[in-house]
Amino acid sequence: MSQSLAYRHWLRALSLWPKDKLRPNLQFQDVMRRRIDQRFDLIENPDAKNPLAKTVVDEKAELEQANAAYSLLGDRYAKKTDGLAAVSLKLLLHEADEQSGLL
Repeated sequence: MSQSLAYRHWLRALSLWPKDKLRPNLQFQDVMRRRIDQRFDLIENPDAKNPLAKTVVDEKAELEQANAAYSLLGDRYAKKTDGLAAVSLKLLLHEADEQSGLL
């Protein structure tokens, strides 16, 4: 199997991914692992019958995708939007109060 940097980052990110208790038979990391193994394996073991066999893995793009998985694991997006969510909630409550005549 491929030992590229992107492949190793994908495997690490997926190893950290939490298990889905609602769907124990269908785990995100298992689906992604099959996809990644297939994607990187095509480069090392090209099969003329497979139309994807001639596809070249874009290492930079794969690293960006792995980084996106890390950012989801780290909850980066929720941390960036916490302030925005608080402001949005205040605006909604203010509008609700105005409509009910409390202000």
